[in-house]
Amino acid sequence: FTSVSSGPEQDSDHTCGVTTGNAVYCWGKNDRGQLGDGTTTGSTTPVLVPGSGTARRFVSVSAGLNHSCGVTIDNDAYCWGNGVSGQLGNGTAASSASALETPAIGTPSPCAIPLAVAIPTRSPVKAPGPVPTTIPVRRDRRRLLSPRI
Repeated sequence: FTSVSSGPEQDSDHTCGVTTGNAVYCWGKNDRGQLGDGTTTGSTTPVLVPGSGTARRFVSVSAGLNHSCGVTIDNDAYCWGNGVSGQLGNGTAASSASALETPAIGTPSPCAIPLAVAIPTRSPVKAPGPVPTTIPVRRDRRRLLSPRI
């Protein structure tokens, strides 16, 4: 598993995780369909959320009180489990034991727009990114850095 999430309340009693293959597995209590396997039968071992890892490649999952939601590599959201208060985000107050796509709303965040900044300096500059890299900058030149947001 690359990440694991447990329900926030004492009564939730279920956990979900994302594997290195982008599949979601859940285990524990399942009376509201919160395991997403199409049943309401609990499991003491991880069960696959159907379609995950193949048709839907997940990067994250979050276990709620009696529902779970995940986000795919395509930034699509899917939720399953107790939906009586609209937790599944699909415009209904119905529960589902299978993953349902949550419709997208709004417009893309302005943070998704690529930016470039000029940094005049006499000392080395640390470039943004997961791998620390030092970029030497001469005092008479400017380097353009594209920050990762």
